[in-house]
Amino acid sequence: MKHLLPLLIFYSMTLTGCYKSKIADDTPKCMEKVIKQLNKREGCAIAGESGVLEYLFQNETVYVVYGDDCFMEGKQTIYDQECNIIGQILTQYGGDPLVRGEGFSNAIFVREVWEK
Repeated sequence: MKHLLPLLIFYSMTLTGCYKSKIADDTPKCMEKVIKQLNKREGCAIAGESGVLEYLFQNETVYVVYGDDCFMEGKQTIYDQECNIIGQILTQYGGDPLVRGEGFSNAIFVREVWEK
């Protein structure tokens, strides 16, 4: 019985301490690579302050990556389905950023793909 307590502590620490955020199903492989790189960053991407959101914009699925820049707080990068950068949002400057000639406020939020 006295050996059971350390074993329970070990398992509880293993299950809770090593939580790995799941990437949403149907995420393009190239975006999974972007997420894995973001997840590896130490000190830059802080838990709850980095992630990937999926939107519908100009009849295509796009991904907004936030928390990917250590030096520019509030920068968000917008990728298309092939992981080409199509725009950036600098939230500290406000306004409605233009992406491909259209205000990104017209984008429709679909889901959260991943969050650290």
